[in-house]
Amino acid sequence: MAAAYGPPPRCPGCRALARRVHSSYERGLAERPLTGKKLQVRLRVRRFFYDRTSCRRKTFVEQVSGLSERYRRSSLGLKERLHTVAVELGGRPGERLCRRLHLAAGRSRLLGLL
Repeated sequence: MAAAYGPPPRCPGCRALARRVHSSYERGLAERPLTGKKLQVRLRVRRFFYDRTSCRRKTFVEQVSGLSERYRRSSLGLKERLHTVAVELGGRPGERLCRRLHLAAGRSRLLGLL
């Protein structure tokens, strides 16, 4: 398990710094396989209040640079690897290669990365 701690992040809407922590929760991110085994990173992230009236956001979650993106359930490293497979092979052949490489991705996901 990893935890994201550091300076308060910026609001994705207006880019101003947040100050108040709302809560924290654990997020699961699929990662590239290690020695042929599926790997999942359990990441504890903080949700922040955002009180600025000029911004429509009320809360937002911090992201870890180089590891996570909003709404993504896989790491950026896994996303890049799947994107490479999708560019080279496409849907069904890419899905077959992913199965052999122990990467969890179907043809729809691969095509969606294009």
